[in-house]
Amino acid sequence: MTGRGGDHQALRRALLPRVAGTTCPRCGNVILPGQPVDLDHVEEPVVYGGGGRRVLAHSRCNRQTGARLGNARRSAMRNRSGWKVRVMLAEVALGVEISEDRDHTSVCVAGYAPGGGAVVELAAYLDGPDAGVAAVLSLRAAVSVLAVAVDPRSPGATLIRPLEAAGVIVTKLSTSDVVVAQGEFMDGLKGGRLKVVAAPELDRAARLAMTRPLAGGSAWMRRGAMVDAGPLEAATMAVWAAAHVPRIPEPEIF
Repeated sequence: MTGRGGDHQALRRALLPRVAGTTCPRCGNVILPGQPVDLDHVEEPVVYGGGGRRVLAHSRCNRQTGARLGNARRSAMRNRSGWKVRVMLAEVALGVEISEDRDHTSVCVAGYAPGGGAVVELAAYLDGPDAGVAAVLSLRAAVSVLAVAVDPRSPGATLIRPLEAAGVIVTKLSTSDVVVAQGEFMDGLKGGRLKVVAAPELDRAARLAMTRPLAGGSAWMRRGAMVDAGPLEAATMAVWAAAHVPRIPEPEIF
């Protein structure tokens, strides 16, 4: 395919000598010598530090799949409210934030995988500041939510009252909590204890993130940032809440 980056083309060239006789992952037929092939689309979520399995497929099959995935992504972006949690975790915490320009609301989920490491993903990136309550209620109906975390000194503070009116107990981060959350998020990434499920809005926020001084530590910069920092802030709060909000013990049955 044309229009791909250097890493993409380098991987395609590395796999090309061994492709003849392998099976196309899309149609299931054998790839014959000389048939045009592309580096296949990856449908499963790619996690930072992990990566998805990349193989070659018939060009026609790959491009049909690409068109289908593109249509699905565009449909999801139009609907916005139908996003689902892709990482299956027994319990999660949510972090919710509104962009500084109030054009978007980010809802992230975080929890612990069976192996003990933390995982976080952007579950919803919604148009406007008013859809966050419905997204939280939808996620609470789908998965076991331990906490819903909001920074009361952020743009997302306007969600606290409507969330509480809807029966949601909101965990409000103090200034020191915000500092700890940012530090633990970075430490988890550097130490390999935290995996982030790739999503365009979260990836962009992480790539262009800047910090600001806060209470002897630092926090993510919102005001004047080059990109909406909401997804990254929501992810950071979700990871903090998953680690710090006490679990309610299950009742003992005699």
